[in-house]
Amino acid sequence: LGSNERDHAWMDEGINSFNEDRYMITKYGEDKKGEARMNKLMAAIDLGRMNARDVSMLTYLLTASYDFDQPLKCHSNDYLSINYGANVYKKTAAVFFYLQQYLGEELFDKCMQHYFSEWKFKHPQPKDIEACFEKISGQNLDWFFQSFIESNGKADFSIRSAKNKKQADGTAQVVATVKNYGSITGPCNVTTVNKDGKTQTQWTAPLAPGKK
Repeated sequence: LGSNERDHAWMDEGINSFNEDRYMITKYGEDKKGEARMNKLMAAIDLGRMNARDVSMLTYLLTASYDFDQPLKCHSNDYLSINYGANVYKKTAAVFFYLQQYLGEELFDKCMQHYFSEWKFKHPQPKDIEACFEKISGQNLDWFFQSFIESNGKADFSIRSAKNKKQADGTAQVVATVKNYGSITGPCNVTTVNKDGKTQTQWTAPLAPGKK
């Protein structure tokens, strides 16, 4: 893919970082031990418990917590020095993991493979990767490409309530209400754990700021 790293660095180094993190987890597992072995500094400061995805998220959050972060759409020349690594590399990796979890790994991979197939040996633009993902997923993904690429708004979801609701057949259903306290639109996942330890995760539709 002939991505233009100067104009759209997230499409080049950022997506590469996502794939690198994904490889590290696949190669060394979620137990994080391989990541610590490969990076003595991480082990020294007790980050060995974190996998590659966690480290990317933490790196981005360090800048976001001080509101230093910038939109991923920025030209390379416009980034603060701290953000070229923390945003271009690490924030892109973090948000693409978010999209992968929302779409599901199988569908996400089909989208990414279609993007590569359509644009190999050519020069894709941001609208092109969005078009490929929307075509294969059958979904409008403006919320992702506008909120998480075009802006530096923050996602912030919270469960407002969770109640057991008895069904007509005697079984119980958990009904949870989630609110978006952030400044950008996005979906939120809610995971329930039953008595035998099995988990089930469901995603909301993309929620606008302030919506439940």
